[in-house]
Amino acid sequence: MSNLEDNSVGLKRDKSKLQRELQELQEQLDAEHKKNSALRAENDELTGGIHAGKSQHEQSKNLVVQLEQMKEELEAELEASEESRASLKADLGDANEKIT
Repeated sequence: MSNLEDNSVGLKRDKSKLQRELQELQEQLDAEHKKNSALRAENDELTGGIHAGKSQHEQSKNLVVQLEQMKEELEAELEASEESRASLKADLGDANEKIT
């Protein structure tokens, strides 16, 4: 074999080796890309859960505020009702005295 043929065989070997290494690197890159995509999807899911939790918390806070307002209104109505009841009771007592 001549020197030129030896160089050609050596270059072909080097080319094949480089192609294998390139293929391995591409496979590693693809695997990392898959992992990255999976992590992004998981992150998006967690972020969505956090946002949903915050939204639900805000709704709960709003409901608590509404319930507190309703409680105050009911307490005011109860007080007014008790005053009316006492007034009616006094009126009934007066009416009974007039009758007897």
